[in-house]
Amino acid sequence: MNDNIGLIGCGAVGSYVGAYLTQSGENITLIDMWPEHVQTMKDKGLRASGSQGDFTVPVNAIGLTEAQSLREKFDYAFICVKSYDTEWATHFIKRFVKDDGYFIGIQNCWNDPIIGSVVGSENALGCIASNIEVALWEPGHVNRGGIPGRDRGHTVFRVGEHDGSITERAEYIAQKLDVIDLGYATDNLWGERWTKLCMNGMGNAISAMTQMGSQDMAADPTIRHIRIHLAKEGTKVGLAQGLNILNVNSKSADIWADADNPETYEELDEHIASSATSRVNWLASMAQDVYKKRKSEVEQMNGLIVEKGIETNIQTPYHNAIVEVMKDVDAGIVEPSKELADRVLKIYYYAHNFLYSLRAFKSEKNLYLYPIFLKKSMYVFDDKDNFRVNLRRSLQMALIAKIKRFLSPKIIKAKNKYIHIGCGYHKFNNFDNLDFYNSSFSFWKKKNYISHDFRYKLPFEDNVYEGAFSEHTLEHLYFKDAKFLLSEICRVLKKTAIFRCTVPGLDLFIENYNEKKKDDYFSSFENGCDAMRDLTNNYGHLNVWDKETLKRELLNAGFSSTKVCQFGEGENKDLVKDLKDRAFQTIYLEAKK
Repeated sequence: MNDNIGLIGCGAVGSYVGAYLTQSGENITLIDMWPEHVQTMKDKGLRASGSQGDFTVPVNAIGLTEAQSLREKFDYAFICVKSYDTEWATHFIKRFVKDDGYFIGIQNCWNDPIIGSVVGSENALGCIASNIEVALWEPGHVNRGGIPGRDRGHTVFRVGEHDGSITERAEYIAQKLDVIDLGYATDNLWGERWTKLCMNGMGNAISAMTQMGSQDMAADPTIRHIRIHLAKEGTKVGLAQGLNILNVNSKSADIWADADNPETYEELDEHIASSATSRVNWLASMAQDVYKKRKSEVEQMNGLIVEKGIETNIQTPYHNAIVEVMKDVDAGIVEPSKELADRVLKIYYYAHNFLYSLRAFKSEKNLYLYPIFLKKSMYVFDDKDNFRVNLRRSLQMALIAKIKRFLSPKIIKAKNKYIHIGCGYHKFNNFDNLDFYNSSFSFWKKKNYISHDFRYKLPFEDNVYEGAFSEHTLEHLYFKDAKFLLSEICRVLKKTAIFRCTVPGLDLFIENYNEKKKDDYFSSFENGCDAMRDLTNNYGHLNVWDKETLKRELLNAGFSSTKVCQFGEGENKDLVKDLKDRAFQTIYLEAKK
C-alpha cells in the first residue's frame, strides 16, 4: 500500500483503473491532458458506475503542466494513452519514475515495443485488458457496460513480461489489478496481445464508421460478413507469425482462419448473430473517439494487421478497406453512417477482383504478363508474337526514358497558361501538354509536347499555371505515385487556379456489376465481373478511384476545395476538354487551389 504509482492517460480504461486503485487505498496520481476532466476530478472526485456498482472517490488528478511540480518519483507507472500518443507519453512519464522503477502499458494495439524502445524492454510490462467495456462520455465519470458483477469466468487483466517469463513484479501488478476484476500473470504476452488485437480489429472500426453498437452490429448480416472476414485475416496473420492466439470472441483462431469454408462461415455467422440479444448495445472505444471528434486508432489497430500481413505474405483486403474508409472519417471527409460498411465492401471487391485476376492470368499458359519499366504499367497479351513485340517496345521505352531524363533540364519555363497532364495524342492549344515517356522519337519532335515521368517532380517552378486538366491518367499510376502527382499539380498552379481531374469511376462499374447501370459499353461484356476486370486490368491500369477517395487525396495534396461536375460542365470553360466517348464511366471533379 506504500507504492507511489503514476498513471498517464485518463481515458475510459485509465480512469476506471485509477478509480478502483484509489478506492482500494493505493497512492496513485492520475495525469491527463483533458483540462475539463482533470478539473472535474479535482472538484468532484472520479465517479465509476455501471456493471460493478456506482461510487465516487476523491483522486489525485493533475494536468501535464502540473506534473512538473512532482517531487517524489513513482515506483512504477501505468501508460494508458491512445496508441498514437504512446511514444511521447512514455518519454514524459519516464522522468518521474525511479531509476529502478518500471512501466506497465494498459492499451489496445501493439505498443509494448514502443514503450520498450524508450525505457528498455527489461523495464516494461504489458497488460491486456480483455473484454472490458468502459466509456468516458463526460468529464469525471467513467461507466462500465456488460453483465453486472465481476469474475464471471473471464480473466480481464493479463500481465506479462516482454521476454515471456513469469516474474514477481508481473504477479504483483496482476494482484493489484485484481481488485477491479480477475487478473493473472501470463507467459504469453504477445499471443494474448494479438488475441485482443483480433477482437478489436473485427469490431472497433466498424462500430466507429457506422456508430452502431454491439447488438446492432450482431443483428446486421452485412456487418457480420465483414467482421467474420476481419477476424479471419487477423487470426491468419497472427498464426503466420507463430503466435499462440487464444480464443477470439469465444472461438479458436483456427476456426476463424477457416472462415472461407462455407460450413465454418455459417457456424461463425450464427455465433455472432446469437449475441444480438444477449449483450449490451455498447459502442466500441474507437466509436467513442469518433463521436467525440477525436483521432481513431485505426492505423495502429487494423493498419498493424495490414503491415504484419505484408511481412507474412497474408492478404488482408478487408483490413485495407477498413483503414481507407476510417482515414476519411478521421479527416472529416465523410460522416459516420451505415452506408460506409457498403463502401468497405466496394473497396474490398476491387482488391479481391484485381488479385484474383492476376492469379488467373498467371495460371493461363497462353497469357503473358510483364511489367513495363520500373513497374510503371502492366499489360496482358494473348499470344507470343504480340508479347515479343511489346516487350521489345517496353525495353526501348526504358532506354529512351533514361536518356531523355539525363538530357532534360531540371526546370522548364512554362510556355502556356494551362498544363495538360497525361495528354496522350490529344494535345491542346494554350496548354503545356505532358505525358509519360513515349517510345516514338517522332512524337517527341512534335511541338507543344513534353515527355515526363510522373513519378518524379514536375519540371516547372511553383505557382506558374492558371489551370490544369487531366483525363484518365491517375489510374495508370500506383496509388503513392498518384498522390505525389496530385501534390505536384497543386504546387505548379497559381492561387485560386482550378484543376479539372477525371478518372474512371469505381462506383459506376459497381452499379453495372449490381445490374443497376446499363449502356452500350457495359452491355458488351457478358457480365459485370468482366467489366470490373476491364477496369482493373486493361489499358495498363494500376489503380482505381471513387469520388470520396479522389476528393480526399485532392485535399491532402493541398487544394482548398473540391466540386463534383458533370460531363461538359465546369467553372473554367477553357479546362473543359472532356472526351465524350469516356463520359459513361467517368468521375468529373474540379479542385481549387
